[in-house]
Amino acid sequence: MQDRPARTLNLGRAVRRLPVTSALLFVAGLLYSGTLYIEWFMPGLDAMFARPGAIRTLVFTNAPEVSGFFDLWRGQWWRITVSAFHHGNLMHLACNAIAIWVLADMLEPKLTRTRFLAFCLLGATFSLLPEIALDMGVIGLSGLAYAMFGLLLVLRRHDEDVAERFQGSIVAMGFGCLFLCVPLSMLDGIAIANGAHFFGLIYGYAVGCILYDLGPRRRVLATSLIFSLHALLVAFVVLLTAPFWNGRYWAWRALALKEEDPAHWVRATEHAPDLPIAWKVRIDLARIDGNLHEAWKLALKAIRLNRSDAELDGIARNLWRVFEGDTERAHALDELKEIFGDESDAWLRRLALTLPAAPPVVQLAEVTFPDMESQGPASLDKVMDVPEHVPGITRPHPDTRNPADVDPDHPRSARLGEVL
Repeated sequence: MQDRPARTLNLGRAVRRLPVTSALLFVAGLLYSGTLYIEWFMPGLDAMFARPGAIRTLVFTNAPEVSGFFDLWRGQWWRITVSAFHHGNLMHLACNAIAIWVLADMLEPKLTRTRFLAFCLLGATFSLLPEIALDMGVIGLSGLAYAMFGLLLVLRRHDEDVAERFQGSIVAMGFGCLFLCVPLSMLDGIAIANGAHFFGLIYGYAVGCILYDLGPRRRVLATSLIFSLHALLVAFVVLLTAPFWNGRYWAWRALALKEEDPAHWVRATEHAPDLPIAWKVRIDLARIDGNLHEAWKLALKAIRLNRSDAELDGIARNLWRVFEGDTERAHALDELKEIFGDESDAWLRRLALTLPAAPPVVQLAEVTFPDMESQGPASLDKVMDVPEHVPGITRPHPDTRNPADVDPDHPRSARLGEVL
């Protein structure tokens, strides 16, 4: 009967010692409880709201190949911070909570509450940036744990109490987990945010070097460096709200924001050649402008890069039928050979194009060309020595895209995946 008050007292003492850490872990636990409630009692809303406020990979239902962080691209940068406090399962939350509590017990008492809170929020946010830049959904506070780990690596050189508690065994364990996660993430079914771990470690170590190695001697320089470091990382966050290197971002701008700029679709195909819808729009624009040969070449480039899209094949065939006369078709055939090179004959078989009439047979000394019909379309079997089926061309690669679900704003979509 007397054990329970003792536990309550110990818990209260721990919370008073680490108030910021307690509050942060309480938020993480609250979000996880909310996620469980939604998944258990509101299954119909799971896809859209299972992780409220977190970054979600969304897709268009009418263009499922266009996917990305639509909410973030609308400027909702705060979702990065919220994502750090979400967790995939109870084990994920427990491991991160234990690591953060152990590390914070050595760190929070050494800093003011305001400084420690700022470090935690910034470390949790910035550690996720590498994964997000690679279009990977990411959740969890493990990046913050490694930011604390990096800061303690520096602080132990200046504080005897930290050096005594942050022993070599803990350092070895931290680095061991860091590098062990890399091969583990290559296994099927294990998604680990290694980028967040390494970036969090670098961030914490950099902050420690500026504050503790440089700060006591050159405060003005240290202040300038700490400001510059965070300004650079804030700029990184701003870039992620408008990732110009992401072809799907440009397609999203054209579709969701109704920005009728042909340059958006050009950028989409340049940065994401595996985006059929971008090629289709460019082909349509060229055809509307009356530039049939440009549309034809775009269609050929599109099917070469998207070999599982049957609709692009149909577009190429329809464009071929528009060409009038053998001369124009011969020119289009030359363009096809220029784009496909040695694979040209196999692509001719796949597209089943009607070839222009063969030229008259010319006899040369000791050389006899095959007797080809001088009138009408040529037979594919007579003009090419190609197997009936060529893997990857006449037998297209299977489509591996994820199916679309729903997007909450425009159009509706759902999360496709995330790393922990």
